Amino acid sequence: MMVEKTDILIVDDCRENLTALEALLESPDLNIVRAVSGNEALGLTLDHDFALILLDVQMPEMDGFETAELLRAREKTRHIPIIFVTAISKESRHVFRGYEKGAVDYLFKPLEPRIMRSKVDIFVELHRQKRALEKTRQNLEQVVSQLSTSREKLKKSEEKYRLLIENANDAILILQDGRIRFHNPRTEALSGYTSCELSGTPFMDYVHPEDREMVAEKHALRLSGNGNPGIYPFRCLNRDARELWLEGNAIRVIWEKKNAVLCFLRDITRQRKLEIQLQQAQKMEAIGTLAGGIAHDFNNILGVIIGYTEMSVQEAEDTELVRHNLSQVLKAGNRAKELVRQILAFSHKTEQDRKPVILNPIVREALKLLRASLPRTIDIREFIGPELLRTLSNPTQIHQVLMNLCTNAAHAMEEKGGTLKVSLKAWNVGPDTDTGDHELLPGDYIRLTVSDTGHGMDATTMSKMFDPYFTTKKIGKGTGMGLAVVHGIVQSHNGSVSVCSNPGQGTVFEIVIPRLTDHETVPEKEVSTPLPTGEQRILFVDDEALLSELGKSMLDRLGYDVDCRTSPVDALRAFEARPDAYDLIITDMTMPQMTGDILSREIIRIRPDIPIIICTGYSEQLNEEKARALGIRDFLMKPLSLTHLARTVEKALAEAEDAD
Repeated sequence: MMVEKTDILIVDDCRENLTALEALLESPDLNIVRAVSGNEALGLTLDHDFALILLDVQMPEMDGFETAELLRAREKTRHIPIIFVTAISKESRHVFRGYEKGAVDYLFKPLEPRIMRSKVDIFVELHRQKRALEKTRQNLEQVVSQLSTSREKLKKSEEKYRLLIENANDAILILQDGRIRFHNPRTEALSGYTSCELSGTPFMDYVHPEDREMVAEKHALRLSGNGNPGIYPFRCLNRDARELWLEGNAIRVIWEKKNAVLCFLRDITRQRKLEIQLQQAQKMEAIGTLAGGIAHDFNNILGVIIGYTEMSVQEAEDTELVRHNLSQVLKAGNRAKELVRQILAFSHKTEQDRKPVILNPIVREALKLLRASLPRTIDIREFIGPELLRTLSNPTQIHQVLMNLCTNAAHAMEEKGGTLKVSLKAWNVGPDTDTGDHELLPGDYIRLTVSDTGHGMDATTMSKMFDPYFTTKKIGKGTGMGLAVVHGIVQSHNGSVSVCSNPGQGTVFEIVIPRLTDHETVPEKEVSTPLPTGEQRILFVDDEALLSELGKSMLDRLGYDVDCRTSPVDALRAFEARPDAYDLIITDMTMPQMTGDILSREIIRIRPDIPIIICTGYSEQLNEEKARALGIRDFLMKPLSLTHLARTVEKALAEAEDAD
């Protein structure tokens, strides 16, 4: 049996781009039609029923925006989905212009094959379902027409009619006076109700309460004959109160000498779930983009705070109180630095380093912070035994899990107050241990429990609480990301989360993560040793004036002779003029005019043996592996600490000397 192919139009003035795009889309069930201009594309739409148009924006004579505008102006083509394929700026004004011209989505070059294919597959499937529904509608209209015009034809076609209706994959029913007068077997299968129940209950009782008004309006419009509501989605509730998404289409008919509406209802629940998954993927992609955007600027700010505080701590050795206060500032700055890494890890932009850590002091420190910030109407009780409990983790991740859970608990008790309990216990799970809602293999675990006496949650809230962006808090009180982060962190630890809650009875969260075995040890704290110093000449490049000044101050303190530049172009000119005057280059990655990797490449071209250290707060284009492949000696993540900088400079200079 031959599969009917679906037509897709790809438009690009570059034939090489068309060939590459066609190769990515190649499929036995797709017919890829090519056009090299907007005019050619417009002509092809007259002879084809395209499921989708992939349209390049920048083309001579008629660009993608003009082509889209003309397509939307024609009756035959105005409903064809258009996805712009472009390498131009992702700025909002460019993207919004495309949507104003009729685009449904964007694909940015270079293309990500999986993302492009998933988007194309969705629109192809939607087109196929639309055609299938239209074919069913046309066939059934013909059947109804035959029923109403000729009894003889009715008799002859009765078997055909019964076969078609009873075996249709869509629910088919006739509504009259608000009730179901006729329905096919598929209607019973979808709804879960018997024939008697369907006939004796008003149709609107089956429609989701939030959609009843909309469905009633469209039904009245169709029944009056004054308009065509077209195909529209709505929700119904089946016998088990499960939500179903249906796509409805209807025509006005005469049933037993009275006006009625013949309805065709297709189950699109799975399709809607796929659409929601796509939307969720796009949301998470947006979170990653946001995280990357703020990381660079935020790390620059932290760099100044941490750098100057670290140097001030060195100078304040004789003033114990000042030194203590500065140490607290430095500790908070380093926690913020780790938080940036956590944000990037959540959005899959960077990896998290994990090491054996003891949970007891981390939990106590978090509770100490909470006591200072929560109202006195909330009584915090901790149950942490003397036994040290260790796991393989990142301290910031554990801190973030506990703070998110306790903050949510505090919000649940902010009106009437209450009790917040936090316990940390060891848990040995054997083959016969009842683990409740946790799915755990036998072994040693750590059980962290956070409970409150707040307002609790109903079943609907509990079913959505781990969804990103879902929140029951007032505007400005939360983003809906807290529990999503908790769930993601616990899963990444091969752990489990369970929740017990009822309205008015509070909530209990239980986190279970693997415990380290006895032979795995927590690394000892590093012994403080004098910072390495030197007298070599260093070229330091950073376009941020504050960071440039901070870098010079740090390196001056270590004894080095520093030439500081805020322009990569000026830095390159200085190096070209006197390439042998420098022993080491330290450069930022993200700079105007010239990025750090390009500057490094030019410097290495002039003097291949020069050691280079590249610094960045965040970069998708460069990581440590890529940096070393370019010949760069070392790679540092901002914000820099004096200690890390001193040891990295010493290492780079020593390696360069050994190479000579």
